Amino acid sequence: MKLPSLKGLKSKNIFLPIAIIIVAIALVTAIFFYNKYQQAQKMLTNPSEVTKDQVQELIDKVGKLIELPTGEAPTIATVSDKTKLAGQPFFVKTENGDKVLIYSQAKKAILYRPSSNKIIEVSPINLDAFQQPGQPTKAVISPTPAPAKVIILNGTSTIGLTNVAEKKLKDKMPNITIADKDNANKKDYTKTFVSFTSDIQKATATQIASILGGEVVPIPKDEQNSKADILIILGKDFVSESSTTITPTVKP
Repeated sequence: MKLPSLKGLKSKNIFLPIAIIIVAIALVTAIFFYNKYQQAQKMLTNPSEVTKDQVQELIDKVGKLIELPTGEAPTIATVSDKTKLAGQPFFVKTENGDKVLIYSQAKKAILYRPSSNKIIEVSPINLDAFQQPGQPTKAVISPTPAPAKVIILNGTSTIGLTNVAEKKLKDKMPNITIADKDNANKKDYTKTFVSFTSDIQKATATQIASILGGEVVPIPKDEQNSKADILIILGKDFVSESSTTITPTVKP
């Protein structure tokens, strides 16, 4: 009986592992493309199922950051061109790619940024649904001031400044209600500040600050005894930028 040569055995020992590796690579490649094919087929045969999964994934992510309204599914919108949203307080900080979750029953909108997994803005909304011939139903969203106790404080020595600010606000925000006007505890505020006590008032506070040329900040420590939902403190910058003639009145 003739035994295999040592050289032949070595060749077989080298060939066998190489063959196994080639087969393994081919198998992995086949599985990869099969999965891709299955995903493509799923999107072609049932695209709504994929969308539903993506929406639920988005809701789950946002739900870990903020308590969401219950009993309804949100409408999801994506910001594709932020320049078209300029001037709307709710979208002041928006970036392309941000998601908007609109809860029509709860009248609440949430601006979420997937790239950083952060809530950018939360606002109450008015939904005016309408339908045009041949067009699907659309929702027109316009953030409006949430009911709030708004107080204006005069942080300067200029008499009647709160009346000027009130008129300026009502010209731009006719639905706003000023609960009270008074003097601040300090008279040397150089800048105009707007503060809010709840995130639901953030959009309104931002809009007020834009109108008055102020800055949104936490309530200053000298005014923390205020019972306002939104607190406006007028500073010297408001005096200098206002072109309205200020007439002394009983109110500060």
